[in-house]
Amino acid sequence: MAAGGKAPINVKSRLLKFGVFLFVWALVIVARLIILQVMHYGDWVQRAQRQQQRTVEISPQRGIIYDRNGQELAMTVQVDSVFAVPSEIHDQKNTAELLGKLIGDDPDSVLAHMQSQKNFAWIARKVDGETAARIKSLNLRGIYFQRELKRFYPKRALAAQVLRRRQAALEQLRGHGIAIVDASPEEAPAALVNRYIETKVRLLL
Repeated sequence: MAAGGKAPINVKSRLLKFGVFLFVWALVIVARLIILQVMHYGDWVQRAQRQQQRTVEISPQRGIIYDRNGQELAMTVQVDSVFAVPSEIHDQKNTAELLGKLIGDDPDSVLAHMQSQKNFAWIARKVDGETAARIKSLNLRGIYFQRELKRFYPKRALAAQVLRRRQAALEQLRGHGIAIVDASPEEAPAALVNRYIETKVRLLL
């Protein structure tokens, strides 16, 4: 009878200990959630944004400029830009030294830039074809390429002269108060619109 009387006490004691354990465990979980979701909420949001998002500057597609003979003075071509995913690069120092020599930049500067980022870091923007080919030949881990648009002038001196003349023509339009047509043509009088068209045809086309 005495032995039988101790059994309920042992069961109650074990249930009490188990209940205390569950309470402490739940308290720890709640405290951890408060720390993560309340106290460090901003830090975790920023970390998530860095991992999931990145800002990439996209060059606009600009039209081709021709001379009066139909020869191309300025055009938009596609070139390679080099970027790194630092988390995939095991030997960042050696990679930075190799890249620095090829792009003509200080290896320490390249290394510092890679170490400041984790998931995305520009190495060189709009490199020439030869440099891009040499970097690709190294087959470096964590180094990738992205095609971007770059303005190219086949006849550099002639193109620069023509574009300077075009800029001077635009300044002349502004000086005569004609540039307002570009902003709000519906508010300009007919005479001003006609003079705008005549000047633009004569100087720009």
